[in-house]
Amino acid sequence: MLGRTIYWDASTFLSWLKNEPRKAGIQEGIEQHVRLIDEGKIALVTSVLSLAEVLDAGEDDHTITQFYSLFDRPNVVPISVDFVVAKLAGDIRKHYKSKKNIRTPDAIHLASALHYRANEFHTLDEGLLNLHNDVAGHKLLICEPYSSELSFLNQHEEDIEKDKPEEGNKEI
Repeated sequence: MLGRTIYWDASTFLSWLKNEPRKAGIQEGIEQHVRLIDEGKIALVTSVLSLAEVLDAGEDDHTITQFYSLFDRPNVVPISVDFVVAKLAGDIRKHYKSKKNIRTPDAIHLASALHYRANEFHTLDEGLLNLHNDVAGHKLLICEPYSSELSFLNQHEEDIEKDKPEEGNKEI
């Protein structure tokens, strides 16, 4: 997989597909992430649950075709809900049982992102955004897909490129 992996829950897919009005920078951020995915610069993972949630939203045929076409890319990976993900989702729900009501689909999304080591979890769900950096004791960067994130991340990637040794001067 590529160096940077993002996870989208259904809310991010639906906002992209519907071009929903959002606060400044979010739709632009989603579009920029789609371009980076198209260019093969980042990987996108999501639970197969996202497919069911998007299809359940009752979108038209053109929108569903656009959604499915995203999965034609080798750097877009649907994640199955296996025993490990299901167990972790159950642990997340159990952890928050007395504090917050984490729905099973949300717990599956979080568990999938954690298990497959996504660098970022993109969502528009306020309840999930509140779990940033502490998902039942696990660190996970949870954020909205702002376009301003990308300029910081692109600068970070440029800094990494500058620090790489030149071809003739490889460090040992």
